[in-house]
Amino acid sequence: MRAGARHATIAPYGPFTCNDGITLNLGLQNEREWARFCSIVLEKPISASDPRFGSNHQRVAHRRELDTIISEVLGSLDSAQVRKLFDEAAIAFAEQRTVRAFADHPQLAASERWEGVATPEGVVRTLIPAPSQVIGTEDAFRALESSPVRR
Repeated sequence: MRAGARHATIAPYGPFTCNDGITLNLGLQNEREWARFCSIVLEKPISASDPRFGSNHQRVAHRRELDTIISEVLGSLDSAQVRKLFDEAAIAFAEQRTVRAFADHPQLAASERWEGVATPEGVVRTLIPAPSQVIGTEDAFRALESSPVRR
């Protein structure tokens, strides 16, 4: 089943938009987190013991209804309020950013991850490949390509 940014087998897990337009990706991993999420973040709309949402299996089965409830709660708060609640509940989350916001992230500049590359249209700024591509990577790939496939 295609789930987009949502997890196919875990609920709730995915993007939710706050009232200031910022989208936060939420990731609940277990029943302890679900109980904290219900009591601290959702407060009254859902009880952790609600039979529709009593297990991950049930939450996945009722995902549409669950996501609607969560969207209503988080959509009534700004992202600073939601971040504070997620932190208090020890819930994993991350801000969903645009490509522009990623490109403008100060850590990329601070770590000197950009370089200019000449093109027919002029010099363009490009991201240096990930550090995992270290000296010898190309030789290792060539060696793998020439080795027989083992099954």
